[in-house]
Amino acid sequence: MTASLLNHRYRIFQSLGEGGFGKTFLAVDTQMPSQRQCVIKQLKPMSNRPEVFALVQQRFSREAAVLEAVGKGHSQIPDLYAYFAEGDKFYLVQEWVEGQPLSAMVQNPWPEEKVRSFLAGALSALAHIHSQNIIHRDIKPDNIILRQADNLPCLIDFGAVKELMSTAVGTDGSQNNSLVIGTPGFMPPEQAAGRPVFASDLYSLGMTAIYLLTARSPNELPTDSQHGKVLWQQFAPKVSEPLAHILTQAIHPYPQNRYAVANDMLRALAPLLGHPIGHLPGHPTGQPTEPLANPLSAAVPIALTTQSVGSASELTTVAISPAVPPTGLAPTGSTAATSAAARALQPKMAATTALPWKQIGLGLGALLLGAGIWAGVRPQLSFNSDSSNAGVVNPKAAIADLEKQVAANPQDASTQVNLADAYREVGEYDQALAQLDPLLATEPTNVAALISQGKVQFVKGNYADAIANFTQAHEQDGQSATALIERGNAHYETGEYDKAVDDYRSALRIDAQNGQAYREWSAVNVVQGNTQEALQT
Repeated sequence: MTASLLNHRYRIFQSLGEGGFGKTFLAVDTQMPSQRQCVIKQLKPMSNRPEVFALVQQRFSREAAVLEAVGKGHSQIPDLYAYFAEGDKFYLVQEWVEGQPLSAMVQNPWPEEKVRSFLAGALSALAHIHSQNIIHRDIKPDNIILRQADNLPCLIDFGAVKELMSTAVGTDGSQNNSLVIGTPGFMPPEQAAGRPVFASDLYSLGMTAIYLLTARSPNELPTDSQHGKVLWQQFAPKVSEPLAHILTQAIHPYPQNRYAVANDMLRALAPLLGHPIGHLPGHPTGQPTEPLANPLSAAVPIALTTQSVGSASELTTVAISPAVPPTGLAPTGSTAATSAAARALQPKMAATTALPWKQIGLGLGALLLGAGIWAGVRPQLSFNSDSSNAGVVNPKAAIADLEKQVAANPQDASTQVNLADAYREVGEYDQALAQLDPLLATEPTNVAALISQGKVQFVKGNYADAIANFTQAHEQDGQSATALIERGNAHYETGEYDKAVDDYRSALRIDAQNGQAYREWSAVNVVQGNTQEALQT
């Protein structure tokens, strides 16, 4: 590759790293008068199947546009200069950030003042990312560069590029993915369970700050076995109470008890900085919204990417789990109800104490998988994804389009259900129900509509109504594994674990390869303390 110009333009002169999903190089752009240096990431899908390559190619260009927009919006996020494909590989050309990763700068604990300054800078960049409805999903010392010019932290290596490259297609044409993106220790439980929220990034950043304060990696810190809290303050006894409080809240095991978005944490930090924090980017709607995980589906697009492919210290959790991509809205597939509950109901969940171990159970279940415990037992588990709207980055536009389709063909029940699902994903629950009620009045046995209505009731916390909807759907279609899994999730929320397990088992009798049913079943066992059963599920 060094003997000739890549894409007739880029002269590569140094290898920066290599990982499971590609290689990273430092290059010179020969067509720029400045001969500027740039980072080139070479990416190759894990699957060689032509249909997978076509899917990746379709999303690559679409999501590169998202990467470009986010990079232009903040100086601490590398710009995207170009993207292209050659042969069976994809390339991203990005701004070169000269500096050192945090992981190379921690020989001893950092003083508190330096950590405060770091947090302020990192939160500024993260607030911009969150304002775009994007979750980074792999914040850790390796992925934060302290820029040499001004010592500001730059966020690199957004987690989703790995997910795009791991896209797979089942024999039935469905898309599935077997990766949970993130790094053990820096990754919170809900992310390990495949359900990241904005607060997941704050957990990772909080653990990074604790790493700086203690010079100890997360696996060197003890945890409270009763609540799952990281016990770190004994290793940083001189840290002030205000900063300790901020970090403790940021790394709370349950996302509803953390700061919701980066702006919230930055505001809490502001009194400790001794200077104004300036303008804070806002969410498009003025309130925290559903994080962009993937629009109206659980398919796997690419999102923001990287300066470095990885390092010896990088561990990406490989788990049998549904795809939870970083751009678009939350999934609407079989995981929609639980993922939406974890995200959209944070204020409601904060006011309750019901089932506090749910996220831990799901996280541990996923981490058990990540350790490879099931890898040799059930290698063919399937996590199907509806990709009909993959790559959409403007949910309002998607809703507007669906509304036009419904107006043009009001008898099309499937489009009405899709519109209701879209309303649900942006938190417009009353509109979702208003869309479904007339449909169910005329088609009371419509299984898709019953499941959709149940998902809305689930995210609203109306678990009894959700169970009733899913039960009706199951009665109409005894072969719907989705209805059973969703009903099991509702039983899970109400603490009816035996009923939840019965539903997951019934779903597996219908679809023996349904990975979500296995995962949820394992989570119940973990929550109940049946770790051995979780391993054998």
